[in-house]
Amino acid sequence: PSLETAEFFKNSVAVYRPIILGRQQIGTLYIRMDLGQGNKRYGFFLEIALIVLIVSLTVAYFLSNVLARNISAPIVNLASTVRHVSEKKDYAIRAHAESRDETGLLANAFNDMLVEIEARDRELIDYRGKLETLVEKRTTQLEAANKELEAFSYSVSHDLRAPLRHIDGFADLLTMRAEKLLDEKGRRYLKMISDSVKEMGALIDDLLTFSRMGRAEMKVSSVDVGKVVTDVILSFAPECEGRTIVWNIDTLPTVQADASLLRMVFQNLLGNAIKYTRPRDK
Repeated sequence: PSLETAEFFKNSVAVYRPIILGRQQIGTLYIRMDLGQGNKRYGFFLEIALIVLIVSLTVAYFLSNVLARNISAPIVNLASTVRHVSEKKDYAIRAHAESRDETGLLANAFNDMLVEIEARDRELIDYRGKLETLVEKRTTQLEAANKELEAFSYSVSHDLRAPLRHIDGFADLLTMRAEKLLDEKGRRYLKMISDSVKEMGALIDDLLTFSRMGRAEMKVSSVDVGKVVTDVILSFAPECEGRTIVWNIDTLPTVQADASLLRMVFQNLLGNAIKYTRPRDK
């Protein structure tokens, strides 16, 4: 052949190279090389590579099992314990520390935390029991105090009603006997005495109602605050006698309240206002 060529056979390769002298080909160089030994070497190398690969995979498999047993398993166990504690709120469970490496230290630290939480939880349960006992004791004492207060209120109201009945009775007798002898101002005084007695009776009833507030519901209704204030001011007419008092009453709303208790509020407020402004001229 006049060209550089190569031919491949089953177990050999042939190479042709032309020999040129001047510008003429004077011959051809033919070289044929046996590939049997090379194929055997390639096969041998391939076998070695396969053996190395198999050995590497086997070693990797055993190493993965060892690592899974020594690292992954404790972490999975710890994660399962954490999930159980989070869902069941069971602080008595403990994580199993299988080694003394970092995972073992982590498991021991988690167990220490569970011990502290369990101790605090036990203390909270104890405190809760003590608190319930204390609340029950205080409730019993409060109920006893309320009963004593109610009994005292009934006793006071009974003692106060007797002189009030005497005052009201003698005021009626005086009205019947001396009504014609009294002038308009005297009759107005008698009427104020009678109204004050009735007002005192209403206050005693309100006191009894107030003493039962701990056990009874308030009687809520629509209350005209302006009318309540006006009535309370009129009830203080004897205290205002001979004084210059100017009342400035704005438009007051109608509210939902207990009329008796609201009346007591304004009686206290306005009564103190009248009492503590007494040194003033106006």
